[in-house]
Amino acid sequence: MSSENNSGKNIIARINQAILLLRNSEDTTAEKTLIEIGPSAIEHLINLTKDSDPKIRVKAVKVLGKIQDKNSVNELIQLLNDVNFEVREAAVFSLGALKSEEAVSPLINLINNWKVKATTIDFINKDEDFYHFTFLASYAVHALGEIGGNIALIYLEATSQMRGLIYDVIVAAAKEEVVAIRRRLAGKQDLRDLLYIVKDSGIQEKSPNIWKKVINELAETGDETALPDLVKLLEKTQDKEKTLLIEDSIDKIRERMRIRKE
Repeated sequence: MSSENNSGKNIIARINQAILLLRNSEDTTAEKTLIEIGPSAIEHLINLTKDSDPKIRVKAVKVLGKIQDKNSVNELIQLLNDVNFEVREAAVFSLGALKSEEAVSPLINLINNWKVKATTIDFINKDEDFYHFTFLASYAVHALGEIGGNIALIYLEATSQMRGLIYDVIVAAAKEEVVAIRRRLAGKQDLRDLLYIVKDSGIQEKSPNIWKKVINELAETGDETALPDLVKLLEKTQDKEKTLLIEDSIDKIRERMRIRKE
C-alpha cells in the first residue's frame, strides 16, 4: 500500500513539474513527459486549457491530442469556440487525432458556419478573420477525414461538389478526404479514386502536393488499367515537372507489368 502511495505521489510530482516546465519553456521535454504519463495527466491538462494565456492553452490542447485519451474529447469540442484562432486550430487537429465520432457533428457545424460566412462576405474585401476561418474549416475537413465513417463520408462527398472560387480550398480538401475514407472503408486502394484526383484540374492547381502524392500512389499500384488515363493526361500537360512525374509513373507501371510477365 505504501509503495502504491509513493508511486502515485511520484506521478503527481512528475506531472506538476512537467506542467510548470510547459508553462515557462518552449522545451519539448515537458510535452514528452506528459505524453509518457498518459491518462493520469488528462485532468491537469484540461485545467490548463482554461488558462488565460492562449499559448498555454494551445500547448495543453496539442498534448491532449497526442495522449489520445477520449476522456478529453468533450473539452476539446468546447475549445472549437475559443476566442483564439490557434487554440481552435489545435483543438481541430487533436479531435482528428483522437478519431472520436462525438466530434463529427461539432466539426460539421464548424464547416457549415464557414459556408454561411462565405456566402455573405464580400469576396473582394475578405478580412483576415475570414482567411483564418477558411484555414480552420479546411483543417476541420481533414479532421473529419481522420475520423472517417459513413456520416463524415456523406457530408464530405456533398462538400466536394460545391461550386465557386471561394470554396476551392474546402472542396480540394473534401475531395482528398473522400478518397481516403473510401479507401479505408474498402480496406484497399481504389484505382478509380486515385484517377479521379489525378484528372481533377482543381486539385492540380490548388493542392499540387496532394496531386503529386496520388501520381506516385498510382505508380505503386502497378495497375496497367491506369495507363490510358495517364497517357491522355501526359498529352494534355504543359507543365514540365508534372510531365516528368507522369512519365515516371507510366514507366514504373510498365516495369511492374514486365516483371509480372517474366
